[in-house]
Amino acid sequence: MNERYRPAAAGSRQVILTEPLVELIHQDPDITLKELQGALADAHDVTASVSGIDQALKRLGYTYKKRASLRMNASAQG
Repeated sequence: MNERYRPAAAGSRQVILTEPLVELIHQDPDITLKELQGALADAHDVTASVSGIDQALKRLGYTYKKRASLRMNASAQG
């Protein structure tokens, strides 16, 4: 069998391109993982799982943090 056409080994990972991820995050800092998944597919023809995107973002140093305006204060609920 030719080495170029050998199927990927079980458990091997595909590389998620980091430039499109960073570009999309800079365009919309509040973008969700699911939205990133759709945007990567639409704009860059990249198929990636939500967990794969999450892992790539963590490796790049990005963290998830809710915006303060979205959190509801216990006293405001009332």
